[in-house]
Amino acid sequence: MSKPDKKRKKEVNSTGSVSEIDNELTADQHVERDEEKLKDIVNELFEKVKEDFVKFLTKQIEVLESRIFDKEVENDKLKKKIKTLTSEVNHQTEENEKLKSDIANYDSNRRKLENESNQYSRSSNIIISGVEQVNRGNEFNFETAEETTKLIVAKINSIANENLTAEDIDIAHRLKKGPSGKKDIIARFKSRITRNRILRQGKVLRSQNIFVSEDLTPLNLEVFNDI
Repeated sequence: MSKPDKKRKKEVNSTGSVSEIDNELTADQHVERDEEKLKDIVNELFEKVKEDFVKFLTKQIEVLESRIFDKEVENDKLKKKIKTLTSEVNHQTEENEKLKSDIANYDSNRRKLENESNQYSRSSNIIISGVEQVNRGNEFNFETAEETTKLIVAKINSIANENLTAEDIDIAHRLKKGPSGKKDIIARFKSRITRNRILRQGKVLRSQNIFVSEDLTPLNLEVFNDI
């Protein structure tokens, strides 16, 4: 018993009975036990709450870690898929470039063959410039193919001392106006040998302002003019 209790007991003994003292002591002891029990309960509750909270946090962390792992796996799959798609796109791009190149080569070869075929079809032709048209005295100065043929035969024979006849020419007709203001003539010869012979007379014909040249395709004419 503590000193205050002894003192209070002495005081009580002087004023009250022994039973009253015992009752007071018992009440004090109950209060102390209740306080200790309450502390124990609070501590137990705190520990329980702390334990539950830790479990909750641990579970949430595990859930988050699981989700992060799943996302990482999914990201790895996406990366692989993107890499595969990128490779396929690059391959397709290369294929497209190759296809474009093949198409360009094919188109170039096609145009080359078309040009060669077109030029071959003109291999019997000659363009003649500087020959006056038949003068009919009116604005509708139309010239027939027969008249055009006779004009060029007479002109070439007189200048180049040739012996051409109308039978040597398949057909002849006027084209658009040339640099001299006169309409050019295109003449198709029946014989390529005769046609080439007339072309070789070009220098002689030029002396009288009559010009003869090959009938070139637009592409070949462009190349010829660039030379």
